[in-house]
Amino acid sequence: MIYKNAKIGDKITDIAVKDRKIVSLEKTSDDGIDLGGNRIFPGLIDIDAHGCMGLETNSGEIEKLSCYEAAHGTTSWLPTTATVDFEITKTALDRDIKTIKGANVLGFHIEGPYISESRKGAQDRNTYENPI
Repeated sequence: MIYKNAKIGDKITDIAVKDRKIVSLEKTSDDGIDLGGNRIFPGLIDIDAHGCMGLETNSGEIEKLSCYEAAHGTTSWLPTTATVDFEITKTALDRDIKTIKGANVLGFHIEGPYISESRKGAQDRNTYENPI
């Protein structure tokens, strides 16, 4: 895939991509998608996302959340679980992340007292209400 006329810094160039990797940043005579001199930025990586659009990561709606992330500039992310019942957390994690559409799921960021009761930080197992 060739992206034509991309602005990188102060330079207008073409971007050649093969197997989802940039292989060239130079002008080419090959046809491609004309970016019209628009500036190119690297994709964002979200390392702590509990949810969006009224959905929480623990809801199991990882693909909907992933598609939303991708549509808003995030290329990869770590869905973050909340402190809830262990079985709900387990269900949220029980998904083959390689099959999820949208932004690339790198793994899960797990929060809460189910990791280590002595290192649970501000999470209070006794007062947290299950949001689902």
